[in-house]
Amino acid sequence: GELLEAEGYEVLRAADGGSARAAIATFAPDVVISDVVMPVLNGIELCRHIKNDPKTSSIPVLLISGLRNRPGDTLEGLTAGADDYLGVPFRNEELLVKVARLVERHRAHQALRESEDRYRRLVELLPEAIVVHSGGKILYVNPAAQRLWGADKQEQLIGESVLDRVHPDFRETVSKRIREVQEDGLATDLIEQRHVRLNGEVIDVEVAGMPFVMNGEPAVQAVMRDITDRNRGRRAQSALQENEERYRELFENANDIIYTHDLAGNFTSLNHSGEKITGYSREEANRMNLADVLAPDYLAIARQMMGEKTHSQGSTVYELEIVTKAGRRVRLEVSTRLIYQDGHAIGVQGVGRDLTERKRSEEALAQQSQREAMTHRISQAIRCSLDSSEIFHTAVHELGSHLKADRCSLFIKDEKTQRVRNVAEYHSAGIPPAASDFELGDVKLVIDSLDQKGVLCFDDAANEKSIADFYSRILSKAQVRSIMYVAIRVGDEVTAAFALSTTRELRQWSESDIALAKAVADQTGIAIRQAELYQKAEATSKREVLVNRLTMTIRASLSLPEVLSTATRELGIALGASRVYMRLYDPANPVSSVQHEYVAPHSSSMGSIQVSYEEPVGRHLLSLPGTLVIDDSLNYQEGPIDFSAVVREHSRAANIRSQIYYPLIVKGNFRGVLCIHQTDRVRDWTENELSLVHSVAERLAIGMAQAELFEMVAKAKSEWETTFDSMSDGIFIFDPSGRLKRVNRAGAAMENS
Repeated sequence: GELLEAEGYEVLRAADGGSARAAIATFAPDVVISDVVMPVLNGIELCRHIKNDPKTSSIPVLLISGLRNRPGDTLEGLTAGADDYLGVPFRNEELLVKVARLVERHRAHQALRESEDRYRRLVELLPEAIVVHSGGKILYVNPAAQRLWGADKQEQLIGESVLDRVHPDFRETVSKRIREVQEDGLATDLIEQRHVRLNGEVIDVEVAGMPFVMNGEPAVQAVMRDITDRNRGRRAQSALQENEERYRELFENANDIIYTHDLAGNFTSLNHSGEKITGYSREEANRMNLADVLAPDYLAIARQMMGEKTHSQGSTVYELEIVTKAGRRVRLEVSTRLIYQDGHAIGVQGVGRDLTERKRSEEALAQQSQREAMTHRISQAIRCSLDSSEIFHTAVHELGSHLKADRCSLFIKDEKTQRVRNVAEYHSAGIPPAASDFELGDVKLVIDSLDQKGVLCFDDAANEKSIADFYSRILSKAQVRSIMYVAIRVGDEVTAAFALSTTRELRQWSESDIALAKAVADQTGIAIRQAELYQKAEATSKREVLVNRLTMTIRASLSLPEVLSTATRELGIALGASRVYMRLYDPANPVSSVQHEYVAPHSSSMGSIQVSYEEPVGRHLLSLPGTLVIDDSLNYQEGPIDFSAVVREHSRAANIRSQIYYPLIVKGNFRGVLCIHQTDRVRDWTENELSLVHSVAERLAIGMAQAELFEMVAKAKSEWETTFDSMSDGIFIFDPSGRLKRVNRAGAAMENS
């Protein structure tokens, strides 16, 4: 004992093992040095009691014995839980070293336990949610995490998959971040995620992860904070920190205005955000009164709130408007409370939040809602109608009326006619419609720019230098002041565009205007694509029905005139043509008349107008490699000069506005021309219509070949019959069974005789 006391240790002595056991409970030693051989309770029994008691199990035990110092005795002591064993005699230095090592280890263990206890108490009390997980399973959650995820007790979460609490949209991201923590051993940055509470409610959280060790195994610790209210725009008020340094940091760096004023309304402080929003420096503000910055119509409410505050100790929250140094009105949400000193109110502290961005956000949300409702209506029109005209008119009316444009037109590019067609237009009351169509070359500047940019906005079209010529030629005639073009794409190609314009005042097209127009343009592009597919399917169906009908006619009748007349009639009805007829070709007689003519109601017949295949038109038809399509017959300028002149002259004489000539080739030989006329209007023949003509002509060629083959067979049969009956010898024809099937005249005469 003296040896240890000399080294500065406090020593408590016990005469036997029993009294030593009682003393340990109150003395709480750093180490117990015990003789193995003692009365009442020997050293090994005492060691077992110490190690089996959770309150004393961490106290190191050093057993000393001069009587029991055999290897077996040492093993028995260590098995009982002793931390070391020392035999007598021993050197003092040896004892001091062992004691110092055991004391140091015990104190380190105690410090670690105390640190762990402090850490656990800290984690349990933290407002942030702490979650420890390993192998995808939750190992620990603090009370804040229980509250965050809506659990009544830890057992509802422990052992569950951590990804079950993550929104499906974020699971891939979370899994990747967990792998990064495990593989790199580094903490992850704070990011926002969406989690799912036990009741299914979706919440917004901020999460950071870091490596962790739990129960000796690697794990991941996640620190989370609920930011749902913040993301929804609700402001949580924070209490001012009593610590002046932290308060000053908050005061100066806050995004909100923080100010104080005395009970008379004279400012006593203003933070940096207040300077920035009001335009006044804090020196200027300290010489001003609250009434100097409040909008006049809000003075009364400010005085009312001040009066209420003096009768209650709570804070008040209300909205008001201030006038900045530049004269701009700013709406604030203000939270104020009284400042007390020695139990007496001496002033007011206020926090003002600029609602400008929130108002903008609310307006943006409202616009988004309106935009979604409009696109929904257009989507419904697309789903409920296959009439492209109805869909186009719905789109321009919805878009034009919503954006309060004077005009909203939908133009579609027609490569075949080299024009852009106005297929639908909305115009407000008192505004005349725009021009119907334009030549493609006249609007090439706009088309090329739309292909690159997608949207063109001209707030003051008359003074826009880049379109000066275009404005002079086209826009000025429509009295356009502001205009926006929005490309409509089908696939990667710009096939159409919206043109929204104002004629009564200038308009600055906003980002929300552009976003709405683009959304409607996307829906309209879908409608155009659907209309194309529907028209193609309808044309294919019509073509198949007509071809099947002709096929049935050909099978049912081998009369060539009947087949040709049926073909011209059915084709004319399907195309809505004025007349359809045939001009058959006979090499022996080049003059061809109208044959098998179909004439639509209210249309006139070609009558007796003949065409010679030796004239320019006839010669051209004989050498025609394919279909001749003429959209505007009276102004036709293509091909040889004499041919185009004859076409125009023939068209005037026969009242033809548009026409198609399709050569009929039977077994490689030119057999005539299928002629289709439109007499009431100029007609742009479509690809689907030409495909229909092609299919009918092919079927006609087959029908003509079959009819001619039948005529050849009938003729051969007739000639054989004549020859058979005119032979002078008697001819008898028997079937395989020996029955007489046929006999000629000579044979019959022989039979009668």
